[in-house]
Amino acid sequence: MSTLNVALERRVLIVLSLLALTAPVHADSGSGTVEPQILPSHNDGLEIDLLGPLVKPWRRLQRGNWPMGKGGLRPAKEGHYLIGRMTDGQVRMRFSKRTRNIAFRLLFRARMQADKKTVASGYAVRVSGRYIWLERVKNGRFRQLSRGMKMRRAFAHPYQELILTLMGDTAMVQVYNSKTGACSGELYAVQLRKRNGVFGFLVDRTAPTPTRFGMLTYRPLCHELNRPHPGHSVFAEVTRPVPNPWPDHVTILKAPQPDKSCKSTDCALHKQPFTIRTDPVGIEQMHCTGLRFKNFISRPPWMYVDDAYRARQSHIYEALPASFPVGRMYNAAQINQMLKLWAKKYPEKAKLVSLGKSHEGRQILGLAIGERGPKHEEKPAFLLNSGHHGNEPMSVLFLLDSINELLTTPSDEYARILRDSTVLAVPLVNPDGLERHLHVSQAIGRKNGRATHKKKGRFSGVDLNRNYPVRWGAFGERGSRSSRSSAYYRGTKEASEPETQAMMKLAATYPFVGSVSYHTGTIAILSPYTIEKLKNPKLDEAWRVASELAKILGRHPQKIKFRVKRNLYPVDGVDQDWHRYKYGTLALLVEGAIGPPSSRQRRADIIEYMRPSWRRLITRFLDGPSLAIRILDKDRYPVSIPIKIDGMQPPNDEVWTSRCPGGYYRRYLPSPGQYQISFELAEDMYTETVSVKKSLQAIVLSLPFSLPKNRCGSGPVSPESE
Repeated sequence: MSTLNVALERRVLIVLSLLALTAPVHADSGSGTVEPQILPSHNDGLEIDLLGPLVKPWRRLQRGNWPMGKGGLRPAKEGHYLIGRMTDGQVRMRFSKRTRNIAFRLLFRARMQADKKTVASGYAVRVSGRYIWLERVKNGRFRQLSRGMKMRRAFAHPYQELILTLMGDTAMVQVYNSKTGACSGELYAVQLRKRNGVFGFLVDRTAPTPTRFGMLTYRPLCHELNRPHPGHSVFAEVTRPVPNPWPDHVTILKAPQPDKSCKSTDCALHKQPFTIRTDPVGIEQMHCTGLRFKNFISRPPWMYVDDAYRARQSHIYEALPASFPVGRMYNAAQINQMLKLWAKKYPEKAKLVSLGKSHEGRQILGLAIGERGPKHEEKPAFLLNSGHHGNEPMSVLFLLDSINELLTTPSDEYARILRDSTVLAVPLVNPDGLERHLHVSQAIGRKNGRATHKKKGRFSGVDLNRNYPVRWGAFGERGSRSSRSSAYYRGTKEASEPETQAMMKLAATYPFVGSVSYHTGTIAILSPYTIEKLKNPKLDEAWRVASELAKILGRHPQKIKFRVKRNLYPVDGVDQDWHRYKYGTLALLVEGAIGPPSSRQRRADIIEYMRPSWRRLITRFLDGPSLAIRILDKDRYPVSIPIKIDGMQPPNDEVWTSRCPGGYYRRYLPSPGQYQISFELAEDMYTETVSVKKSLQAIVLSLPFSLPKNRCGSGPVSPESE
């Protein structure tokens, strides 16, 4: 095992011995010490400090013209700064992230040209803005080895800590927030060329902002490995030889199956390696015991992260649990089974609704929840849906919890919702995407199961929430994408996907007054229209209701306050705008979590916190101010005709009508007051002014003529039943 050259070690150790009594060598200017979450943690006795506020490299050892300032090493506008030579070992460095435009390379196993200024060959960790990736240098040219990784929470603290571990043909890179210790990202590479070479820094002339390096240390491998606390999870595929026993903190996720074509154990392991989960210290321990790494899994499937889900992923419930496990993750088959069991156990309150099938043939099911009286189909209906994007499983849990709450929790509020309305709950619009996210990789699942590529992977599928027929593709490549490889691929035509068609058919059947589409990724409420080319009315009741919801929800458990926004970025073809544009539904999109926490209890806390989001949407209409207008023709048949409320009709080309079966036109109102209702028939304009208090105002408008072509399928309405 190669280490730094002896001369460099001797000189640095002399400097350390002179300064050991003055200050900790791993602190940099103004940043304090490294928090204990970072693993491997700093080892004062073993790590050799090469840069820092107390360590100045000897001029005869450094190669480059970079100055050492008060806060650390400051690069020149271009050039390199070489530190020493190494083959295997661990390098720890800290760099400033005060600007988003930094760019530098950490060279390793590099060889220089004869002029000692140009890199001829080797490898590098490239940091550019928020992104980091591995590169290979060949004939002086840098080529990307790995996909670019976006550093999470990269600017929450001005310093980031990068740890590069070289283990034979394997390189492992972790980036941490130096204050909180949270892992910002990780990179891996295998089958590297093992050789001795120099390591140091390189900045090219295109780097927009000089970066400040506050610390650089080196540590040889396989010495004094300790684990004061568990580190973040690392997932890898390992091959021979199999250790007996396995090191501590190693979980076997997948063991190789017997292969009849292999006559030796080595052959079987090469074809089917072990898939394991450990932490950075565990990876180094396995390397030190002689294990070889075939591959690293940077975005493992959810089942590798959630042990409880992995243990019961094949379990199908035969009966509902006595106590609903809030926060537990489920796959598509389990979700559909629970919907069937709910409908079977509560037939007086829940009806199973089959919307259709996904592209891969999985059922898309929902529940119609509400007391089933003689005219239950005429009650106001509300849509709750989630799982348009299968890589947002937390959104599905919001819906499952809402179903369980309505059906099992005794409450005056829930009893009123069941009595006076119908709630359509569709927890999983995209079952194919969820299956990929749970069992293949967390990097995929946003799109559905359409095979847009020969190999089904992260490039395949259509983004369902860019496929609805409302300004579909209107922004070109800004609101959605025409490229099949894009995560925002809108499909070959509007409403091309069976999942989209299923949701549209449901909306044509049930006259939804309000709707919530749950997503995850941030904390926000999006009020229609989110498509910028669609204009909102002067009296925007959707924004008013969304603001009321945000005020009730307040500060999220993930430490962000709910805010109402029109959109997060340019979009088109989205579901909430289609509901609004087609039927006038007050359709909100709620981003209910940044992402699913690994802890079930933390997921449960978020789910309980989010319950008012759907409860308030429904009770806001039932409590008012709101309006329910029933239109009857001369023969007292309910009819469907276009209706407008002055000031509440958007200046686009929408046509909103009273809806069958009851001939109702229901709207939320922004506030109590006088509202003018108008409708045009046979080129004649009819108007009616109504006064609405802070309640649900129900009125009946009887037309002075018959409209047989506009009648709903039901018979005439008797005066007693109005």
